[in-house]
Amino acid sequence: MPDPLDANEEVLHKINTNITLEDLKKSMDYIQALHAASLDDPGTGLTGDSLKCLCNPPTHLASIDDDALVTGIELYFNLSHADHNYEQTTKSAARHLQEGQEFPSLYKIKKIISELSSIDPVEHHMCINSCMAFTGPNSNLVKCAICSKPHYDPIKFINSQGKEKVPCLVTTSFPLGPEMQVLYHNTKSTQEMEYQQQQTQKKINELH
Repeated sequence: MPDPLDANEEVLHKINTNITLEDLKKSMDYIQALHAASLDDPGTGLTGDSLKCLCNPPTHLASIDDDALVTGIELYFNLSHADHNYEQTTKSAARHLQEGQEFPSLYKIKKIISELSSIDPVEHHMCINSCMAFTGPNSNLVKCAICSKPHYDPIKFINSQGKEKVPCLVTTSFPLGPEMQVLYHNTKSTQEMEYQQQQTQKKINELH
């Protein structure tokens, strides 16, 4: 068996420049992108604050003293379609607030939740048929490499001569790192995450 390839930047670049098959070249583009990837790459979708918290996790739990704000956050989490129903629900619930109090706006609620958790949604453009994501070497494609559906709204794209790039589909995800950090901030969730390890060790000890 031959020795594994020393995949440094120079070797990868030399290989890539000699590839003629398009599919193989695209694969090498991704290998190079992954090899050079870092947390602050624009393609990760991490904002400045999220990246800062990911690299320097908070060491204390945040607290909120505003009752209306706490209630607003609880309402937001309990709604099945929060973005659509929050404003209407808070209007109905406002009569239970003390005089002079008011519910924060949906924008403020989402901003505060993001600040408290350090978890920001990450958005990436997708093929409208979910064939592929327009990320990395595929981020500049104007149509899907698999089904040829357009990357951007074709009417806006054509009418603006390619200047207005509104994606046909955007997918939202949440990075795992900040979620793990939040879970480790709570004693109960920390213990729950270690359950498998504890039970595995318990069974190993029983075998001995």
